[in-house]
Amino acid sequence: MSLFQLTNWRKQLSSSDLGYQLVYRPGKIGENQLFGYVVDFQVYADLPSLLEVAIPDSQPLDSEVTQAEQFYNLYKFYPFKKLGIYSSSEEGIFYRHFGVYLFNRRPYYYVDLLPSLTKAASLQVGLDGLTKNPISWFIRIEEESPEAMNTGGLAAQDKVSVLISANEESPKFEVKPIIFSLPLIPGSQNILPIPEGLISYSFKVRGNEGDIIAPVRFAWQSGLVAVGGGYTLEANSEESEAGVFLMDKRLYFATDVEGVTIIFKGWV
Repeated sequence: MSLFQLTNWRKQLSSSDLGYQLVYRPGKIGENQLFGYVVDFQVYADLPSLLEVAIPDSQPLDSEVTQAEQFYNLYKFYPFKKLGIYSSSEEGIFYRHFGVYLFNRRPYYYVDLLPSLTKAASLQVGLDGLTKNPISWFIRIEEESPEAMNTGGLAAQDKVSVLISANEESPKFEVKPIIFSLPLIPGSQNILPIPEGLISYSFKVRGNEGDIIAPVRFAWQSGLVAVGGGYTLEANSEESEAGVFLMDKRLYFATDVEGVTIIFKGWV
């Protein structure tokens, strides 16, 4: 059985956000660690403190390569902020992947980072092979970058937003059952309330020392087992059912033998 969930992470940087900022870490469901498949890694920059990049009109017959070269040469003459992309699996230890130049374009400047991180349709984020810890992704405004046009940290009016979408799954997991016991009083109707929301269950007969000693009668309706009705659960068998959803249910047991206990397991 596997687990699956969709998750979205959003992080906005302002001038007060210094140092490494967490933008994605694979989640957990219960005690089960999930693995992430990042399908979107987008950066939006609103940087009014910088001189706005003025894009000239391209000639209609210019090739895409020519236009890209024109834009590249143009951007070299404009100030920018630099956003570092990092990953980490140990506290305080960061691996730098690359830096992204962020410019002032109206209404905002946009960068899609996924093609720079993988040639596949998604970026797989799992466990570090050495530390066995989940890999996390961080960003940081690199104020110390030596490029002449790097203007350092964000100004008060500047904002940088990162949006990440990921599909997360765990190939297999184990859910620990709810386990409890019910010592039976001979000659009486013994009631076992069932926890709500169970999707499967099992129960069996045991003696006080864990040995198998006697059959019991059970029913889902009150009043049957005390007068000899209901079903018989043999001493060496187990009753179970899966694919159910139990709400406001009770089991009723009866026995004629001292020292009999019902062991019940349920899974939600």
